[in-house]
Amino acid sequence: MFNVQSKTLSDGLEVITVPLPALKSISSLLIVNTGSRFENKDQFGAAHLLEHLVFKGTRSYPTSLELSIALDSLGAISNAFTSKETTGYYVTAASLHLPQSLKILKELIFYPLLREKDVDQEKLVVAEEIK
Repeated sequence: MFNVQSKTLSDGLEVITVPLPALKSISSLLIVNTGSRFENKDQFGAAHLLEHLVFKGTRSYPTSLELSIALDSLGAISNAFTSKETTGYYVTAASLHLPQSLKILKELIFYPLLREKDVDQEKLVVAEEIK
């Protein structure tokens, strides 16, 4: 069966690991406790919008192209999802790229640029997806 391990760091972040020795890849997933259930009528779609915006650029990867190049150089994929209670961001790459994968994931979560031009563009995309 799975050898699931859980550890809570000093800052309260819970880290869960599920080693799968047969795989040569690693998936890093960061889940944030925010989703549509926590939005009022005026905020509807905000978590989903933020999910999109983080991929438009970060402090270390100022454009979506630079972010894509960083991921592609690792042979990695990334994506995100928003549910009723959580928003999750993940990066999957070869195991040897774990440090760089975590760096990119950290950038997405903690250092998105959130530019007004991107907000305006992504509002239309999110509205279509919600429909």
